Amino acid sequence: MSFKEAQPVMPPSSLEEVEQLVLRLYSPGEAQRVQQIERQLRDLQHSPEGWKMADFLLDRPTSQVRYFGALTFQINLNTKGSRATLDDGGLVSLGTRLIQGIITELNRGEGPLVLRKLCSTFAVYCVLDRPDHAEFCVKQLVLSLLQGTPVSDANTQSSTYPLSTLASNLNNDQISACLIFLSSLKEEPSAKIAGDTAQTTARVIDRMKTNLQDAMTIFSECFSIAGQQRLGEDGTSTRIQAFATYSDWVFFAQKAWQGSEESLGPLRELLGPALAWLPTLSADDASETIQVFTDLLSSFGMFFRADHLGTLLQIITSPWGMNQIHTALQDPEDVSCFVALVLAFADVTMEDLLTKPNSPLTTQTMSMIHSLTTCKGIAAIEDKCVVDSLEFWHAYVENVVDAQFEDDGPKPWIGHAQAHIAKACQELWVKIQWPPAEVYQALDQDRQKEFRQFRADVSDLLASAYPVLRSELSKAIVHGCLDALNRQSWLEVEAFLYSMNAISISEKATEHLILTELFGSDLYTHLQNPNLMIPAHTRRTAVDLLGEYAKFFERQQAYLPPALEFLFASLPNTALAQRSAKSIASLCSSCRSSLTDKLVPFIESYQKFLSLPTATQYTKERVLGGIAAIIQALSDQDEQADQLSMLLDFVQDDIRVAMGRFSALQLEEAQVEVATAMSCLVGIAKGLEEPSDNPNTNGKRADFWITGPGGTVQEQICETIRMAMHIFAKSPVPLELHGDVIESICAVFKSGFSEAVPGPFVLPPRVTVEFFATVSAQTPRLEVILNMLCAFLRSHSTPTSPLINTEVSQLLQRLITVIRAIQDPRDEAEISSGLIEVLTRFMPKYTDVLLETPSQEDLSYLLTFTMQCLIVPEYLPKRKAAEFWAVLIALPKTTSPHLDEVITYFGPTLAHNLINQVSGNATRTDLDWFTEPLRSFIRRDVQTKKWIEAALTAADFPAPNVGMDVRRKFLKALSVGNSLVVTRRVVLGYWNECKGLAGTGYAP
Repeated sequence: MSFKEAQPVMPPSSLEEVEQLVLRLYSPGEAQRVQQIERQLRDLQHSPEGWKMADFLLDRPTSQVRYFGALTFQINLNTKGSRATLDDGGLVSLGTRLIQGIITELNRGEGPLVLRKLCSTFAVYCVLDRPDHAEFCVKQLVLSLLQGTPVSDANTQSSTYPLSTLASNLNNDQISACLIFLSSLKEEPSAKIAGDTAQTTARVIDRMKTNLQDAMTIFSECFSIAGQQRLGEDGTSTRIQAFATYSDWVFFAQKAWQGSEESLGPLRELLGPALAWLPTLSADDASETIQVFTDLLSSFGMFFRADHLGTLLQIITSPWGMNQIHTALQDPEDVSCFVALVLAFADVTMEDLLTKPNSPLTTQTMSMIHSLTTCKGIAAIEDKCVVDSLEFWHAYVENVVDAQFEDDGPKPWIGHAQAHIAKACQELWVKIQWPPAEVYQALDQDRQKEFRQFRADVSDLLASAYPVLRSELSKAIVHGCLDALNRQSWLEVEAFLYSMNAISISEKATEHLILTELFGSDLYTHLQNPNLMIPAHTRRTAVDLLGEYAKFFERQQAYLPPALEFLFASLPNTALAQRSAKSIASLCSSCRSSLTDKLVPFIESYQKFLSLPTATQYTKERVLGGIAAIIQALSDQDEQADQLSMLLDFVQDDIRVAMGRFSALQLEEAQVEVATAMSCLVGIAKGLEEPSDNPNTNGKRADFWITGPGGTVQEQICETIRMAMHIFAKSPVPLELHGDVIESICAVFKSGFSEAVPGPFVLPPRVTVEFFATVSAQTPRLEVILNMLCAFLRSHSTPTSPLINTEVSQLLQRLITVIRAIQDPRDEAEISSGLIEVLTRFMPKYTDVLLETPSQEDLSYLLTFTMQCLIVPEYLPKRKAAEFWAVLIALPKTTSPHLDEVITYFGPTLAHNLINQVSGNATRTDLDWFTEPLRSFIRRDVQTKKWIEAALTAADFPAPNVGMDVRRKFLKALSVGNSLVVTRRVVLGYWNECKGLAGTGYAP
């Protein structure tokens, strides 16, 4: 296929040829040719001949050509260079030409295209930053339209005819043209206010103020009884147009005159006639105007006076308004604009709705709101009204909650507000019920998501409503649930259980009586009955509820066994397994002490569960974690060890299965089994952690888990880790889940580091070091391992922890090996920063190990590595290196005999790197990280200060534009014993100097 190159478009040589070019622009053709024409016409518009071209085109017979002529006028008026060519005479002539164009276009009666462009161009003209022109532009346009010829500024100002009289003689088309102009006149100042100088803005606003009363006269004519009678039904669209334009002027006035009653007063007076006109419209004609009223209420509710709101209430509750509401209730899927108006009205009158409960306004408005909350259909899908009404209820509840915290005397209206909130909750319990399964499944994913979001929003409302209703709400939910349970109305049961989850009152002792009614009922007995057709949603929510109310079961242990029995019975159910496992873990953790006699049956239940398809990584980890929590609560350490060994056997069984699959070269299946096993080990480790609020140390031997009988359990844990690592070490190809297993192993180690008392997962330090000895720079998730090592060193650096110099020395030697494998810290930024952070954790307790254990060559390599990281662009290693040196420099000289040697050897380089960073090489966000080491370094001794001074005068100083006086001043300021905050300010000021930002107003 071949393409013909578009023929070049010849530039026009006459105005007639320009006209032809415009016609070609709007005719079908190749895109390339159209671009050429656009380019030529644009050049002509901006040329000195642009004014003449626009004048010529405005008289042509084709509307598209006339439109282009009006557009050209507007472009030139908006272009500073073209605008400057107009002298006073030319300015007057242009105004006359534009008005004549409007009159001519009206007489043509060809449609609004050209008329709108001419009106908007005349509006641009009227707000030009030129004095003494078009001062009374609205009246000038009206006079010109009535006389059929342009009227000058002077004649407009000398006219003694009241504009109200003149406006009453305008026909429908002329009024419409005036409204188009008024709409454009409002748009132009809005644009100028956003982008012009204060002086120009003030002049433009003054021009609008001068014409405000005349604009109001036009609007008033449209809504006066005489005007409506004169224009008849043909004037309906004009009045709709008038009210939309009027609202634009209101919003302009709100911003431009900032609540000035002098300016807003005339605009406010028109609301009454406009409101009176509203109910005369048919439903189809009313929608646009209702939307405008809604926008006014929502964005500028204070614009409405009390009498306006009273009139609006009468309209809403009139037969006309009730018909609108009835229509909306019949088709709630499409929220009508009238519903939005009612809700906006309710929002504006919120204070009265609360504090005047018996007023007609409150009783009638709240009745409508309740009606909107009870429309038929599925919420958010077939019923959109309830979604909008829910926003109102959120605001209503929020206002009541705020009022309750105000200490300004009694509030007799609170009881009425509580009644409305309680009624709304009852209405919403119906709306959050799941539709039948076949109906819900037929919905697309987006609509299902909308329904779930609606339920979540109702949940938030219930949580907010609880502080207002308290036990009244919980009782209503529980009694509603039990009533639905008696009727076996399972979707209702689910809605109430979901609501119980929302208010979450598990820890409130005052609510335990009502909770015993719920959990002491036969709810969970029914839910376990396989002969009952209970929806999956109901079972899922019931499972979730048990996990949420763990604190209740902790205090009311009599109800615990049936709950756990239900949860274990739910594990085989695919739809319930994950939720059940999560709730089992929560209940066992909270109620561990009261479940020790159930330990053996639970382990047996778990053993049966393992053969089910629902025994996944997630469910096994959660259930084992729950059982481990019960083992932790056992008082006998020997029994703890025996039961824990059984759990570890389950984990090792999984790894043995993985080994079998590995031997059969089923690598994918093997790594999944290993990942599952290690995830289970993490669950056991977390479950066995001592509760932080009640560590159980009574009668327990401190050495039980190391040298005592529990040592075999610790060895079993270590062997489990070794078995897992062995599979990945022997794999002929890298396995995708290797990193997940590494992360699980680190989590197991960290669970022991956080313990305050000896336990099975408080492993000997050598185990962690032995694990790290298997690590290389290529090991997956190396950054996670390094984070674990930081926790390891931190746990062994407390004042009471014994020294483990041997293990820490071995750890350091392996760190050196890994660091040597890092070719460039910029390529491994996260790992480099992790390595430096581990080195930082050696201090202060193991500073001597850090500085004395390595050979001189290794120590030099380590510290040089940190120096390199100080100057790389990547922020992670840069910041960690700065932190390392800040800690090292701040150490007392007595910390290590080698400390001074290190600082003497690396001091000049360190000074050079720190100064170069704060002299402009560092980014603003990194600057604070260098302030602390710099402050500590210069104040350490005389020699370090000299090194800083040398760095400030070095040949490669990064900011040669900064004079020596500035550098000396900076050195002096650093030397003063200021606080860190002051030093940061000094460094920032100096950095700004080096970056050339001083005095620019730059505020990082």
